[in-house]
Amino acid sequence: MIEGINIGFLEHAPAGFHGMVVKNDDGFYTILLDPNDTFEQRMKTVQHELRHIYNNDFDKEDVQAVEAATHKGGK
Repeated sequence: MIEGINIGFLEHAPAGFHGMVVKNDDGFYTILLDPNDTFEQRMKTVQHELRHIYNNDFDKEDVQAVEAATHKGGK
């Protein structure tokens, strides 16, 4: 179990944006979602971003490989 995950909305999100996760200076995480997405899409995005956290993707350098591996696990 990982503690310290905050979820919020990114107002005025750019086209094609569904979400992102950032690792904060305190070691906690913040997941930002597009408030205009449907509830179902936001839940898919949260699951996707949680996989990044659980896979320790912040310690990896190849962003394209990380995204490819995360998408193989389901969107």
